[in-house]
Amino acid sequence: MVSNQKVTLSGIVLFLGITVATACAASAAEQAPNIVFIMADDLGWQELGCYGQKKIQTPHIDQLAGEGMRLTQYYSGSPVYGPARCNLLTGMHGGHAFARDNQEVKNPSPTRFGGQLPLAKGIRTVAEAFKDRG
Repeated sequence: MVSNQKVTLSGIVLFLGITVATACAASAAEQAPNIVFIMADDLGWQELGCYGQKKIQTPHIDQLAGEGMRLTQYYSGSPVYGPARCNLLTGMHGGHAFARDNQEVKNPSPTRFGGQLPLAKGIRTVAEAFKDRG
């Protein structure tokens, strides 16, 4: 009788463990994922340790890659950085994107920043889509 109680108790513990694990997995599947997106100008994929770089140390990015996911296929919408960033951030094809070259904006006054032509107002970005989804 004692051994029967042990089996029953073990069975109940196992059943509860599976039930809790299943509930946790279902709950996790319903939650939105956490996304850390790192975008750097002029950084080739082979310049990070997580992709095989030996000379340059990138321990923090390597740790993020080890604990998350590494993307190994990417298509750049443009060979120059301004339009490539525009394509990536808006999801637009180069033919429809606002930025089509590295157009510079002169510094018109001491209180206004010059530099790359910014996206026009009203152009939706992936960051806004993520924000809308919480």
